Amino acid sequence: MSRGLLQVKAAREQVSDSYYFNRTLHIPPMFQMPFTPLHDDPEPLRIERSDQPCEFAAVLRRVFSAVVYGNVKPEG
Repeated sequence: MSRGLLQVKAAREQVSDSYYFNRTLHIPPMFQMPFTPLHDDPEPLRIERSDQPCEFAAVLRRVFSAVVYGNVKPEG
């Protein structure tokens, strides 16, 4: 853990990034787009392990949102 923190500190110093806020963090647009988990919305989603990890994670996030919305939320 200590070694990892030193690596993070060195990397942030190299790009003049602060220690308390990661300005260099890139969040792909697919994680920023809203997804309404209504009944028909998850149908076109395809879960493919061969996808890029970030695409795979975004689809899984949407699928799990639909499961929670349909089974847990009162309006679902």
